[in-house]
Amino acid sequence: MRRVFALLLSAAIGLQPALADGITSKAKRELAQKNGGVYDDPEYDPATTTRMFRVSTGPSTLPPGQVAARIKDIAQLQSARDNQLVGYGLVIGLAGTGDSLRNSPFTEQSIRAMLENLGIATEGGSARAKNVAAVIVTANMPPFVQSGARIDIDVSSMGDATSLAGGTLVMTPLKAADGEI
Repeated sequence: MRRVFALLLSAAIGLQPALADGITSKAKRELAQKNGGVYDDPEYDPATTTRMFRVSTGPSTLPPGQVAARIKDIAQLQSARDNQLVGYGLVIGLAGTGDSLRNSPFTEQSIRAMLENLGIATEGGSARAKNVAAVIVTANMPPFVQSGARIDIDVSSMGDATSLAGGTLVMTPLKAADGEI
């Protein structure tokens, strides 16, 4: 019973059985094929021969006593890194603390473009609202984030807005360094 248990255990953990003389049954079959006959070991009696097991791990390049490092501790997947994103947008709803359109002409251009995308004609009029600010949005997207997941962002004013507190960021497309959204 112990012998059967030892053989099953060794098979489960990948050890190679070897006879007491150190020659495996596979090696004996190969010797028999080379010699053109059957390898018959007169000393081998399956009922009394004990089995020992060897583990072949290949040659080690580590000095004795050194512990090998785990691969996951010294390597990382190439795709397993943060992805830096950047975008341009508008913060609206600022109570008089937004960009002065006189000093930040790109804010007025952005307001006009946004309104035209919404189907509102803006030709001829001039905006003088101080409740809008042009901003740069940056984010670090962690690896393996699924589509639609929330991520933390940083919003920074590009113009002369004094405060973005209480404002609402209008939907802003974020792009990676390679231009992908």
